[in-house]
Amino acid sequence: MATKAPSGRCPEDMNILYKRRSVLEQDTAKQNRGTIDMHHLDRTTRASRRPSLWGARTLGWLLVLSAILSFLGCNNVTVDVGEARGETPRDEDNSTLKASAPLAANGPITDTGDIKLRLMKHTLVLVKTNYYDPSRVDWKNMMAHAFDGLQSTIAEVVAEFEVPLDAKPNSVNLRVNTKSRTFDLSNIKSLTDVHELSIEVAKFVMDNVKEELKLTELEYTLINGMLDTLDPHSILLTPKVYEDMQTSHGGFGGLGIVIGIRDEELTIISPIEGTPASRAGLKAGDKITQIGEESTINMPLHEAVDRLRGEVGEPIDVYVLRKGWTEPRVFNIVRAQIEIHSLTTHAIKDDKIAYIKIKAFEKNTAEDMLKALKEMREEMGEVKGLILDLRFNAGGLLNQAIKVADAFLPEGKVIVVTEGIAGTERDEERSTNDDTEPDYPIVVIINPGSASASEIVAGALKNHDRAVLIGDQTFGKGSVQILRDNDDGSAIKLTIAQYLTPGDISIQGVGIAPDVRVVPVLITEKEGIDMFVSENIRREGSLDLSLQSEKVRAPNEPVAVVRYLFDEAEADKDNGEDFYEDFEIQMARAFLTKSHSPKGDELLSGAQDSLAKFEASGLKEITAALAKLDVDWSAPKKPLASQPFEAKVELVGAEGNTVKAGQTVTLRATVTNTGDKDINRLFAISHSNNPVFDDQELVFGKVEPGKSKSWNLEIKVPRGGEPREDVVNLAFGDANGQLSQDVSQDIISEGLPRPHYAYSYQIDDREGGNGDGLLQKGETINLIVNVENNGLGDSEETFAYIASDSGAAMLLSKGRDTVGPLPVGGTGRALLRFDVKGAKEKTSNLAFVLTIYDKEFGSRVEETIELPVLESDASPSKATGFVTFAAKTPIYAGASVETDPIASAEAQEVLAVTANSADGTMVRVAWGEGENAPFGWVAAKDTQTAQGPAKGSPAVVVKKTSPFVSFDPQALVVNADHLEVTGLIKDDGTVTDYRVFLWHRQAIKTHAQKLDYGLGGRDEKKFAVDVPLREGVNRITVVARDDQKLENSETIYVVRP
Repeated sequence: MATKAPSGRCPEDMNILYKRRSVLEQDTAKQNRGTIDMHHLDRTTRASRRPSLWGARTLGWLLVLSAILSFLGCNNVTVDVGEARGETPRDEDNSTLKASAPLAANGPITDTGDIKLRLMKHTLVLVKTNYYDPSRVDWKNMMAHAFDGLQSTIAEVVAEFEVPLDAKPNSVNLRVNTKSRTFDLSNIKSLTDVHELSIEVAKFVMDNVKEELKLTELEYTLINGMLDTLDPHSILLTPKVYEDMQTSHGGFGGLGIVIGIRDEELTIISPIEGTPASRAGLKAGDKITQIGEESTINMPLHEAVDRLRGEVGEPIDVYVLRKGWTEPRVFNIVRAQIEIHSLTTHAIKDDKIAYIKIKAFEKNTAEDMLKALKEMREEMGEVKGLILDLRFNAGGLLNQAIKVADAFLPEGKVIVVTEGIAGTERDEERSTNDDTEPDYPIVVIINPGSASASEIVAGALKNHDRAVLIGDQTFGKGSVQILRDNDDGSAIKLTIAQYLTPGDISIQGVGIAPDVRVVPVLITEKEGIDMFVSENIRREGSLDLSLQSEKVRAPNEPVAVVRYLFDEAEADKDNGEDFYEDFEIQMARAFLTKSHSPKGDELLSGAQDSLAKFEASGLKEITAALAKLDVDWSAPKKPLASQPFEAKVELVGAEGNTVKAGQTVTLRATVTNTGDKDINRLFAISHSNNPVFDDQELVFGKVEPGKSKSWNLEIKVPRGGEPREDVVNLAFGDANGQLSQDVSQDIISEGLPRPHYAYSYQIDDREGGNGDGLLQKGETINLIVNVENNGLGDSEETFAYIASDSGAAMLLSKGRDTVGPLPVGGTGRALLRFDVKGAKEKTSNLAFVLTIYDKEFGSRVEETIELPVLESDASPSKATGFVTFAAKTPIYAGASVETDPIASAEAQEVLAVTANSADGTMVRVAWGEGENAPFGWVAAKDTQTAQGPAKGSPAVVVKKTSPFVSFDPQALVVNADHLEVTGLIKDDGTVTDYRVFLWHRQAIKTHAQKLDYGLGGRDEKKFAVDVPLREGVNRITVVARDDQKLENSETIYVVRP
């Protein structure tokens, strides 16, 4: 029996590979403007089949992936994009704008005022004159996608195309709030047409959008919609994003630490040797509780990075809590220019082998590498071999990659070729005789995280027979981008060339195959089986609109595939800083000690004994681990032809084929050998559009003639899963490879009723302030959050947390609390705490975000709260006695009727008095017993003096709640190309508006489409939307918003066979 953890395989979880990630406080990726192909700036996502396997090996330096993650560009190109080819734009690109035919076709020309969209015009000129593949520059298609960009970004905008976008529509009806206008795209033939129509569109949107929208933001959105049609890497970077990319801008300084979130606390992963942090004595595992005047509780990681950065020579106070300390201690550290080392090294003295791991190609990488080799040569006497580790090296500077490869090649060898537009401007980079290393053998380690510049180095060394490559296939990015600054602080990243490895071979979309593929294998009864290479690993070729090259060749098959038993506990010893000899390094070391030839083929040939031993030992460990699960994975004594067999699959523990959310069921597959010889190493892999059931492995091993074997795959359906119907296909294979036979099982998942929250909050400053329930500078506040589950389903655990949106004016000391399990109708409360540092002004606002959520269901409500910070000249006076009320009376959160009512007192109820406001207009009352007894303020004019004892117990009001969204009953499987989806949105106040989205997943790609935007205006709103269904799973989500700006969403899944 095997249980697979679905979260480790979910292709829709865009952060799965980097779930352990941290950020390097000194963001290495941003030091060089030539290094600009950042994954998170592209419209791409990453997922991996083996997060734990990769994450464990690379825990230390992978922590910088948010910083260097998406180099995927190896560009030190100093081309001035606008004049790169010495071309003068045609008159149509530089002329004064006139009413073109396409614009005239869209009705009377309106006065567009100051809307010029100059940045767009500049961008379009760059695309026309410099983009690598002119055949992709389709002006009409770019304009259509600009409309799509608008609706994806602006809530009030909906673009209704006459045909789907991929069919290249000729018209679009643009709805902005309640206004609509149809735009004709059929005559869009030039960049001038695009620019002129975009000005008209911008005018229409700006005139009719209700929410605040800056013209510059609209222009950025239009531009990125257009660039979206080119490739995954061409994009406009907004000023904020571009600024964040540049860490060495104007004397930028830092502390020199790697930080991350561990157990919900900001934690130092490691200080960088020789930096201010290291000299100050900061240690790995230290918790940073405060940066300057700001608490780090619930502070997003990128904000912590920003706070730690600053001008060189500028001091910063960092408050640190270390194991064994009872309270944080402050370290005053002066920021310095941080030089990030792009490589780590280790001398394997016993064998005189140098190990160099290049994390990224930065401005001094080649120089640092040569220096390190020299030092290790002096330390060991000589270097007999080199292990060059390029795993998870996502790229960097092209010139550094060239210099690194140059160091190991004889003079005159082609390292890389770059080709410009349509194969023009061919530029070859050849090796020189400068700083060439001796001819010792080299093993290069690669994996799918090796991209771009890494692939240039690996490709050059492999194609010139200078190294043996081991590991796994690389990412496959064979394009070059440049970055062009704009006057407004933004930047344009544009693909301007492809690069070719020696032999004029493009690796675009296919990558570089290792000579020896290494596959880590996970076999545990608890975590399940992970033996085979998944189809769900994201590489360049899986990205939308990935570039194609005519010079791509199918990568050579590895000469061997070596599987080894992966030990998570052992791998966790690798902290990323100290040298850890993992399986791949052990293999590389063995190769280098067995053969000393500088030629890759000879090195591999001479290491065949070592290779055979690794294959045999790995297989032995895997076979033994499977034997503990009653699986015979032994190899046949001689090759046998595949035998016929019968297979069936069933659900155990379910009612028919129906499973409930939160339920663990068993998918049992049984095979029967109907042949006359053994079936060896029989296995199956599941395929499904539901990531919970997809890519699971079932292992049967040896099945004798006439015998049957079963494998039980335990699957827990997430508690928060929505109703859906899925098909699970099992594809079989054996020792001879993939088999044609497969079986399938329909699974209907029933969703559980979901919790939904109402809440109220109250300022309690009775202990840490003057007690008036209002904010004053210097007070310590207990924020009381009362929560009610007013949904249809129970919550096993509800949480509340706050995050500061006021910088140093708010210092959090307790930012998260458990409300507890909340059944339907149940209530609870959370207690959060912060200090009001206040602002310089006498009156200012303190802003923070309050979130209440259930992590299993994903149910949540979130509000940005702004409260005034007042002068603290007068305080309430203590009082005693009792008051009563002539009529139902509101009880307020603070000593002001401007605060929210938190309860109401009924007529003739008697409540105890505890204080009077300074101006005598409000009375603080309390009721109940215990430290959590509720209290509040009533207007003095609404009270009457009464005799005790207290009588009555006002109910606490939890009045704030997000809209309820419900769908009318809907079939889960619909064999049609369109479907009308209907439902109802209800709110305790007013439904402001709603949006409807459609997601369709195909293989590992997800396509998103906005379908509708509608206004509310009442406490309930019925909706009906026409949904175009694609084959496979269609995810339909409705997002509703109310007059308190609270949002809620609901989702249904519909399958079109």
